[in-house]
Amino acid sequence: MGPKTCETRTQEDLFRLRLENLIDLRHPLVVLSKNIDWGLFEREWGALFASERGRPALPTRLIAGLHYLKYAEGLSDDAVVAHWVENPYWQYFCGEEYFQHDLPCDSSALTRWRQWIGEVGVERLLKETIEAGKRLNVISQPRSCGGRHDGAGKSGSLSDRFEAVEPSAGARRSGGAGG
Repeated sequence: MGPKTCETRTQEDLFRLRLENLIDLRHPLVVLSKNIDWGLFEREWGALFASERGRPALPTRLIAGLHYLKYAEGLSDDAVVAHWVENPYWQYFCGEEYFQHDLPCDSSALTRWRQWIGEVGVERLLKETIEAGKRLNVISQPRSCGGRHDGAGKSGSLSDRFEAVEPSAGARRSGGAGG
């Protein structure tokens, strides 16, 4: 049994508002989330979490999304989990369909997940998000980070490491990579 998958509901939940009806679909995290190959992480890391016993692993997209947000915002594991529950854009980015009122996981799950995928896996996550940003023409060449990241959110946000460029008018209107 591998990680849980993000559930897709075919029947509307009468008493809950879908996130896509609550948020601005042109928001940068929404646009980025649609341009990241989330299946890539499932394919690369799904086998690491396969088990016939115990509770199923958390959805790969949730954990990968939390890690992106952690590094992008320069937050600790505890802070990113606490902020996630308050932010519908973060929840949408991490694959939720409806607004959640509970914490997505214990912050220690992020630490264990990083140990399982290793430094190479975390770098792969960063590389894919950078590539998605390049496809959207919202980032240009990276500037030097000036050192190794210690995992405590002290090396600065991703926005400090990349020069932002304005997306084309077509990308802003359509929420995609071009007109």
